[in-house]
Amino acid sequence: MELIPPKCGKTKTLIRHLADECMLWDDSSKAKIDSHLSKGKDTDTSSDDDIEPAPSSNSSSKKPGTTRQSQFTVVATVPWNTDTQCMFVSDLCKLWIALNIAWNGLDNPWTTWFFKKWLPSAVVPQRKLFSGKFLDNEYNLMVEETRREVSGEYATGYVDGWKNIAKESVQATGFYVNGKEKPLNVHNVTAEKKTAENLFAIVKSDIAAMLFSSDGAVTREAILAACVVYFLRRCHG
Repeated sequence: MELIPPKCGKTKTLIRHLADECMLWDDSSKAKIDSHLSKGKDTDTSSDDDIEPAPSSNSSSKKPGTTRQSQFTVVATVPWNTDTQCMFVSDLCKLWIALNIAWNGLDNPWTTWFFKKWLPSAVVPQRKLFSGKFLDNEYNLMVEETRREVSGEYATGYVDGWKNIAKESVQATGFYVNGKEKPLNVHNVTAEKKTAENLFAIVKSDIAAMLFSSDGAVTREAILAACVVYFLRRCHG
C-alpha cells in the first residue's frame, strides 16, 4: 500500500480528500460522501450517520473512559528520633549564637510558624531551655572537644582586650594550637584600673584554671601560658 501524505485543513477539505484520494475507504463510503456533497449540506454540521468511519486497524481498541484521580492520604507527621532531635537542637543553638540572635526570638510566632511549616517533625524548645540547659550542654561539649584537640600539643598563649558594643572593657585570654584559636576566658574589667598588676592577676587565675588536666597532669599549653605571665612581668616590672 502506498503511503498517503497527511492532510490538514478545514472539514470540507478533509471530506474531499476522503471522497477522491483516500485509499482506505471503499466505493460505497465514497458514494455516500459524494451524495452528501451533491445535496449541498453543511459539512461542518454533518451527522455521524451520513459518513461511516474507516475501519480501525485495532479491533480490540476501547473508547477511552474518564479517569479519576485517587484521593490523597494525609500522613501524620512523625517526630524525629532522639538522636536526630538532639543534633537539631545542638545545631540550632550554634546557629543562634553565630547569628547573634536574641534567645527570645525562638518564642517569636514567626519562628514557630516557620519551623512548623518546613520542619514539622522537629520540636523547637522554648528559649528558657535553650539559654539554660542546652547552652550549658554546648559549653561543656566545647570544653571537652577543646581538651581533646590540645592534649599533647604545643600551644601559644595570648591576652587581648577591647570594648564591646555596650562600651564595656573586656579582657580575654586564650591560646593557639595548630593554628586554631582557643578562647579560654573573658573578663569584664570596666570597673577595674587598667594596670599591669590587675592584668597579671587575671592571667594568673586563668592559668590556674587550665594548669591541670582532668587527670591532674600539667599540660603543655599551661606551661606556655606561664610564659605569657613571665613576659608581662618583664615588661611591666
